[in-house]
Amino acid sequence: MNGRILIKRALVLMDADRPPLPNADLLIEGDRIMAIAPELSTPDATEIDASGLLIAPGLVNGHFHSHEHFHKGRYDNLPLELWMHYVRPPLPPPALTPEQVYYRTLIGAIEAIRTGTTFVVDDVNHAPYFDPDCIAAVFRAYEEIGLRALVSVSLFDQPFYRSVPFFDDEMPAPLRQRLDQQRPPQAAQLLTLAEQLGQARRGQRVGFIVAPSAPQRCSDRFLVQLRQLADRHSLPMMMHLLETRLQAVTGGILYGQSMVAQ
Repeated sequence: MNGRILIKRALVLMDADRPPLPNADLLIEGDRIMAIAPELSTPDATEIDASGLLIAPGLVNGHFHSHEHFHKGRYDNLPLELWMHYVRPPLPPPALTPEQVYYRTLIGAIEAIRTGTTFVVDDVNHAPYFDPDCIAAVFRAYEEIGLRALVSVSLFDQPFYRSVPFFDDEMPAPLRQRLDQQRPPQAAQLLTLAEQLGQARRGQRVGFIVAPSAPQRCSDRFLVQLRQLADRHSLPMMMHLLETRLQAVTGGILYGQSMVAQ
């Protein structure tokens, strides 16, 4: 197939403010749409008959977690905190290999392409291992399948279970002591990792996004440092906030006000 493609006789949806164009032709040169009009003719273009088909702008999936793709269909209809206990247990299972992470990422990438999604934002939790090869496998999956993507490494310097109110009061001491031995990586290590990814992925189709996990899972200082890092490298930033009723209660306990007000 050469560099010019002429798609013929499609129903073309431009945007929500204009009606679809019936029986329209669409000319593509390289990575650009050059013309949309009825009865286009370009002798040296590869023609594709799109009769009865719809051409529309690609959809955007603004937030999902590819690290959960092996859990599809499991643990349905649970509150978030209980669900997280199963899919990201405090005492972690054996680490996945880079190859497993690569194919896990492709599950969601294939679903995106099949449903017309051309751009995804993937917030990936690599804790507690943060294996550089596994992190690279996520980026490689999106590069090779052809999607546009922003990929994070979910960042937090406080243990997940410490974000749950009344942990010390309700958790049996032996289990609490065992959990407290499972510390997340130090903030300095995670900041270095984010700095490296921000520099390496600058301007690429598969880029990096700074993603602190949530306020209750990050120290105030760590959140400020991540914001500064994002500003320094002109990177986008996202964060979970007030996902559940329990988190609304947590805000009052930790900050004396809502997390949004804080």
